[in-house]
Amino acid sequence: MRPGDTVAVVSPCSPVVDWREHRAERARAYLEGSLGLRLRVMPGSGGGQAGRPVSPRAEDLHAAFADPEVTVVLAAIGGDHAVELLPSLDYGLIRANPKLFQGYSDVTVLHWALLRRAGLVTFYGPALLPELGEHPTVLAHTDRWLRAVWFGGGPLRFTPAEVWTDEFLDWDRRLDLIRPRELRPSAGWVAIREGVAEGPLVGGCLETICRHLRGSPAWLDLRGALLFLETSEEVPTPERVDAYLAELARQVSSSRSPGWCWGALSATTGSGPCGSGSWRPAGPRPAACRSSATSSAATPTPC
Repeated sequence: MRPGDTVAVVSPCSPVVDWREHRAERARAYLEGSLGLRLRVMPGSGGGQAGRPVSPRAEDLHAAFADPEVTVVLAAIGGDHAVELLPSLDYGLIRANPKLFQGYSDVTVLHWALLRRAGLVTFYGPALLPELGEHPTVLAHTDRWLRAVWFGGGPLRFTPAEVWTDEFLDWDRRLDLIRPRELRPSAGWVAIREGVAEGPLVGGCLETICRHLRGSPAWLDLRGALLFLETSEEVPTPERVDAYLAELARQVSSSRSPGWCWGALSATTGSGPCGSGSWRPAGPRPAACRSSATSSAATPTPC
C-alpha cells in the first residue's frame, strides 16, 4: 500500500448496520489524517441502513473488489449473518481482482470462503468502528501492527501487547467520547505447551467457525495449519467454549494441526456491538494478524 490508496468500507455481516457516526468520524480521521489514505463507504454499508437483504450487501463487496482504485476492502463491524452471502458471491470476480480484505468476528465466514473459493489470502484484524474508531485515537499496539501489515514489505514477528482492555463505554450514550478506555498491564503470552510449529495461519471467531462454517462448503482443509481462535463479545461460558472446542477437535483430529493459538475474551460490565471487548493477557490480539495464508513459507511461530 501507499499513501493516497483507497480503503472501501463494507458491512456484510448484518441486515442492520450497527453504525455510529462519531466512531466513523474518528476512523476517518485516523485513516485519512494519520495514514494518508482515502476512505470510501460503499453505498449500502454506512449509516441509515436497516433491513438490508443479501443482494445489496453482496453488491457492495463486488463493487469494492471490482474498483481498480480500491486497495483495501475493510469491514465496518461484525455481526452474525455473513453466512447468508456465500451463495451470492461472485468468486471469479474476486479472484480476478484481489485486494487486501480485512475484518474479524463474523467476518471469519468470508475469510474462509474467499480462501476456499477465490484463493485469496486475507487479514484477520481491526474493523472500522470498533478499533479504528477508538477515542481519542487508535491504540498504540493496533496502530503499530496495522502500519506494519498494510505498509510493510517483509515477514512480521509479533510481540505481546504491553497493555490490554476489556472496558466497554456505551456507544449509544456516547460514553466512549468522555474518556479513553482504561488500559491494564499485560502479562504477555502464556504457553500451554511450549514448542515451535510452522504452517499457514487459519482461524477466527470460535463461535462463528462452529455455528456457521462447520459442515459448510466454505470449510477449509486444515492439514498442517496453525489455528488461531478467539471468542466473541458475547463472552461464552467456559462450558460452552469447551463444547465448541470438542466439536472443532473432531473436525481437525485427522488434519494434524501442529499448533493452536488462543485469544480469550474476559467478561465485560456492559453489552454492546461486536468488538466491545478485547483479548485477555493469555493471548493479546495482534492488531492485524494474517489469516488463511496459502504460502508455505511461513515463519516458525512459537505456540
